[in-house]
Amino acid sequence: MNCFNCKKNFFTLLFSSILLLFLYACESDTVFEKNLDVNTQHWNYKDTLAFEFNISDSNARYNLLLNIRHRDVFEWQNLYVKMVIIDAANQTQIREINIPLCENDGAWIGNCTGDLCFLRVFLAEHKKIFPIKGSYKILIFQDMRTDDLKNVLAVGLRIEKSLRKKK
Repeated sequence: MNCFNCKKNFFTLLFSSILLLFLYACESDTVFEKNLDVNTQHWNYKDTLAFEFNISDSNARYNLLLNIRHRDVFEWQNLYVKMVIIDAANQTQIREINIPLCENDGAWIGNCTGDLCFLRVFLAEHKKIFPIKGSYKILIFQDMRTDDLKNVLAVGLRIEKSLRKKK
């Protein structure tokens, strides 16, 4: 029985090590990722989620992704957000984004466990979206037709260098 525990611990350690190496290799293209909790009662129309990061390679192509964590009692099929991008030269871009959260049959898109759902959405894929080097700021607002949006728990931003080769 003692030997069984040793083998079990060895395989657990081996599996954990391989998993960590795999995750590290997958994350190596991530430039920035941050998730911000939304007010536990509601996400007010005036609440701003601010993300600040630095871009050192303006020639690279990037993927821009939005992370959404919500409860399965969210009352809408879609989430509308407004995104403001402010670059190092203080130039501003504004984008209005429609994020489908569930299928027409009511099934949630993304991964749900218990009453929590997580969805990662590509906003830009393999694009030159950061034209100059330096500090950037992205502001995200909920853009629904209600002042207080309930059951959105967190919103995050992920920026990664695109590993896809040019054709």
